[in-house]
Amino acid sequence: MAQLPVIGALWMEGPLSYLEQLCLKSFVDAGHKVVLYHYGPLENVPEGIELGDANDFLPQTNFLQHERTGSPALHSDLFRYKMLEKSDNVIWADTDAYCMRPFETKTGHYFGWESDKHINGGVLGLPKDSDALKALLEFTSDEFSIPSYYGEKYQAELEQKKAEGTPVHASEQPWGVWGPHAVSHFLHQTGEEKYAFPQEVLYPFTFKDRRIMLKRDVDVSPYVTDKTTSVHLYGRRMRMRLIEKEGGAPHPKSFLASLLRKHDIDPAKAPIMTRHKPQVDDGAAKDTAAKDNKAKPSDPAQGLVIGDPAFMARIGLEALKGDKSFGQVAKEFKVDNKLVRACRDRIRDHASDLFVPVDVGGVSASDLMANYIHRRHFLQTANLSAFTPPGSKFLFMKTSKAACSTVMATLIRQMARARGDEGNGVMETLNSVHSPPANLVMSGLKALNEQMIMDALADPDVFKFTVIRDPISRTVSAWADKIDGNEKEKGRLMRYLGRDENSNITLKQFIALLAEDEGARDLDRHWRLQRKETSYDLIDYDYIGLVEEMDAAMEKIVGTCFGTEAAGEIVDTRRTLGHKTKSSELIKTLSAKDLKNLEKAFGPDFEMYEEVKARLSQSAAA
Repeated sequence: MAQLPVIGALWMEGPLSYLEQLCLKSFVDAGHKVVLYHYGPLENVPEGIELGDANDFLPQTNFLQHERTGSPALHSDLFRYKMLEKSDNVIWADTDAYCMRPFETKTGHYFGWESDKHINGGVLGLPKDSDALKALLEFTSDEFSIPSYYGEKYQAELEQKKAEGTPVHASEQPWGVWGPHAVSHFLHQTGEEKYAFPQEVLYPFTFKDRRIMLKRDVDVSPYVTDKTTSVHLYGRRMRMRLIEKEGGAPHPKSFLASLLRKHDIDPAKAPIMTRHKPQVDDGAAKDTAAKDNKAKPSDPAQGLVIGDPAFMARIGLEALKGDKSFGQVAKEFKVDNKLVRACRDRIRDHASDLFVPVDVGGVSASDLMANYIHRRHFLQTANLSAFTPPGSKFLFMKTSKAACSTVMATLIRQMARARGDEGNGVMETLNSVHSPPANLVMSGLKALNEQMIMDALADPDVFKFTVIRDPISRTVSAWADKIDGNEKEKGRLMRYLGRDENSNITLKQFIALLAEDEGARDLDRHWRLQRKETSYDLIDYDYIGLVEEMDAAMEKIVGTCFGTEAAGEIVDTRRTLGHKTKSSELIKTLSAKDLKNLEKAFGPDFEMYEEVKARLSQSAAA
């Protein structure tokens, strides 16, 4: 029997969590030799793992990170190509790739389709004489290489900048430019994609399906088959989910927990590192939460409750009993009377959510609701066609400060015309645009409920779309419109900060605040993370457009929903309702520090934006 390939992996430095331990040990238990390369000191390395100096393949000098997301993916991409070039009988594996069965290859090729469009390099084996490997090494040898796989328009743009003496560095190009996009392109170019395994072999769970691995008592046999050799755990996203939703460890009856037991991995001995403060005991939590809510009062008028969820639940349940006044409950918990009412109302108004039996692709209504400030916010974000227009029924998840007024106004006008009415008088103000007639577009508490949204998400005949915006211009626009413009959102922010409502905050101060204060960043939909507002990680969208490419986005949206004849009929609220800010001029005033703060505040949005931009470029090139 041929010797199994060596598994090579990279961990820059620092402690491994139980997820990395699980994946690395799974290869050892399957009979592979595993070499974990690193640059700095490591902790929590499982027994049986051999350590190697990463500098042997790629010196740490000039460490490559993506400009906007800060991701070390570029460095990791280049490292694996260098490792494959200089090693014999080696397969690269990300530290979030779990081994179900031994990896065996007769040709040295070992990789697979992650979707119908992309081959992922999370598990990658290429022989030294591979033409694709040579092409990858050549392409990544120049940090200013211009990719051809994002379409002629993008390529021409980069060539123009290079000719002007300002070439675009790989770190400023779309996420994945040296990774899966390059791997897919060069394997296709050389014909080596013929060696790619079907999706079920290495990526049985798609990115959208990843939460299934954490659900209790779920039969994974439709995903993990007798052909599956690896399961991709989507490390960073899985770690975030485990910390934010699972208490740091998977449910004992989940698929992931069963893998941990199989390899005798104890999550408590190698916890996932997080920036969150450690949990405190029940009494201390009550006192701390009370202080927090005194310092940063809730805004019951907006349905906003800020603080520890368990503490808020106890307040609400106590108030629901009805045997104490709001004042008595407030005194008992050391909080404001208004907060008691808000907690009670939250439980009363959301109680039905606990009994909604909806689940789409492993995503439940409660999963979606977790992304929004309150139930009303969620239902106002969703916009569902009231009847089937000439093209397609639609579900639009709008994002504030991302051309949502233009999209909504256009949808309303087109729906009115589809019904035989020009829609005159329907859109006289911005409020009327965002409170559409329910016989045209259903939105909000009065017209929608969770079941209707989940049914739409499950219906393949419903066109599901959203539009997002460059995080820099969106944040600047939010400040110009809502803060500098003295709208109600400014008052809410000042109350949150414990300041007079008439106080001022400059753009630079606003950006610095959002970088440091998660509560302030999550306070209002006009500057909250678009990744949350769109439920980007939960909804399988048919289309995501960009404000920066609005003409193309609206042509796609209107053409799909109302037919190609209507594609040019757009209602631009910047002209019709004067809804325009001075963000382009303000952006020019931002310093390098301001831009760093924006990256810190909205890292997930920058990453999402780059992913969407890359997909659109690839679609245009196809």
